[in-house]
Formats: sequence, structure tokens, C-alpha cells
Amino acid sequence: MTSTLTRPIVIATTLSALAVAGGVAVRLVAAPTSPAAPLPAPMVVLHDWDEARASAWARGDVAALERLYARGSSAGAADVRSLRQWTARGFVVEGMERQVQRVRILRSTPRVLVLSVDDRLRAAVATSAQGSVRLPASRLRHWVLTFLRRNHGPDTRTWVMAAVRER
Repeated sequence: MTSTLTRPIVIATTLSALAVAGGVAVRLVAAPTSPAAPLPAPMVVLHDWDEARASAWARGDVAALERLYARGSSAGAADVRSLRQWTARGFVVEGMERQVQRVRILRSTPRVLVLSVDDRLRAAVATSAQGSVRLPASRLRHWVLTFLRRNHGPDTRTWVMAAVRER
């Protein structure tokens, strides 16, 4: 069975509401004023990973960013290379927010999670000693993301990105 998440949400600290329809479709709605409700495990993995990535970029922390990717991941190498280019020019990128339009679970096992994700960069600010500049939002893009679990522990932070493919 394939689950589909639809409706725009912002992957940031405001993500809080969840509704399940018929056991198949899941709709997420940003509701910053309501208490946080539990998310399905795949969305928790995506949300936590996006927040950890945004945090690494905001700190200019290459080592933290590298830990988010599986060894040998070409997506990880490209992301680290990009972060190094920004930090070499004296910038960090803060306030990264992804707006997720749709998520489909393509495969979910205890060790592998493959998601089809439609999202865009909603907000980010490049900051240096000279000041800050708001970066433009990106267009909607369509991805297939493959996460691998480092171990079998319950902690969602044990998931690393193994592959990113634009579709």
C-alpha cells in the first residue's frame, strides 16, 4: 500500500497537525497554534532530517552535514561542497524552511525508507559579517529520497540520506 501526504506544509518548528483519511491518504496541515500531534514515522524522519540539515547550514558545520548522509552519497558530497563554498565566502545560510506539497511512501522497511517528495525552499537568509540577504524561494521540485537507518534504534536521528534523485 502506498501512502500519500498532500497539502502544503512547512517543514520547520511550526509543523503540528495530522489527519489520517481511510488509512491510505495522510494530509498534513501547518497549525502553529495547536499542540503538536504525532506524525507518521516517515514524516518524522523527513522533518527531523530537514531540521538537522538546516541547523548544520546555519552553523556552517560541515562535519554535522556530512553525518546526515550515508558514506559515498553523491548528494551528500554535493551538499557539503556547496556549504564549503558558502562558508569560504564568509556566509552561513539561516532560516532554511522547506515547504512540502506532497509525500508518497514508495518503500518503508525497518532499514530503508524511500519517499517521493514534492517541495520547494520557502525561505532562507544568507548572513555574513557585512549583513544579510534573503534568498529567493525555489520553484516546486520533485524528488525521490532514499534514507537508510544506521541502526535499529527508535531514534529517528539514526536515519541518513543515501540518495537524492530529481524526477
